[in-house]
Amino acid sequence: MTGPKIARPAPPPDAAYTASAQSQPVRLPEQRPLLIILDLNGTLLWRKKFSNKMQLRKDLAKFVDHIIQWHHVMIWSSVMHRNMTTLAKAAFGDLRKHLVAEWDRTTLRLSEEESGQNVQVYKQLEWVWADAEIRRETGGKIWDQSSTLLLDDTALKAYKQPFNLVLVPEYESGVEVKGPGGSVLGQIAAYVDEASKYDNVSAWVRENPFVRDTRWASIF
Repeated sequence: MTGPKIARPAPPPDAAYTASAQSQPVRLPEQRPLLIILDLNGTLLWRKKFSNKMQLRKDLAKFVDHIIQWHHVMIWSSVMHRNMTTLAKAAFGDLRKHLVAEWDRTTLRLSEEESGQNVQVYKQLEWVWADAEIRRETGGKIWDQSSTLLLDDTALKAYKQPFNLVLVPEYESGVEVKGPGGSVLGQIAAYVDEASKYDNVSAWVRENPFVRDTRWASIF
C-alpha cells in the first residue's frame, strides 16, 4: 500500500456520544479495569515498510506487563492479516495469550478493492462494543464510551469517538522524541491509570487530553 493516502468520508460523532462525553466525570472510590485497544505500528513499535525489520518502543515490555495486569487489552491494527502475527509476537511476547482480541485490517469494513489500497481507515468503537466474542473474553462485561480507551498515533482514526482516544506521539523510524515526564509509554501508563479512576473516561479525556507534560510522570 504505497502512494498518497486516499481520503474517505469521516463518520461524525453521534448526538448521544457527544452528550455523554460532555457530562461531568465522577471520581470513583478505586481504580477499575478498562478495555484498552492498542494500535501497533507507530504506537508500540516501528516497522520498516516491506520488511519484517522493526524496533520496539522504549519500555514496551514494562508497559505491556502493566496494562495487561490491570486492564482488558486487545490489538486493533490496520496491518494486513499476514503481518499481524509477526508484530503481535514482537510487541507482546508470552503475554500475547492474555489479549482478548487481535483485530487487523479485515475488521475495518473495507471493500475488497479498498483493502489493498492506502485508504484512510476509521476505528469505529461501536464495532468493538457490539462484538460478542470480546464480551465473552471479558467475562460478559458490556463495554461503551465510559470504559474504553483507544491508544493510537493517528487522531483521524478515532474521528467518531474522539474522546476515547489517547493520542500517542508517533514512533517514526524507530526514533523517540524526548519530552517532559520521561518515557512516553511510562507517561501513558500513568495517564490510563488515572482515567480508570473515573466513571466516564470519555468525559474525563475530553477535559484532560493526553499531552506530554509533568502531570504524567513515567511510572517506569
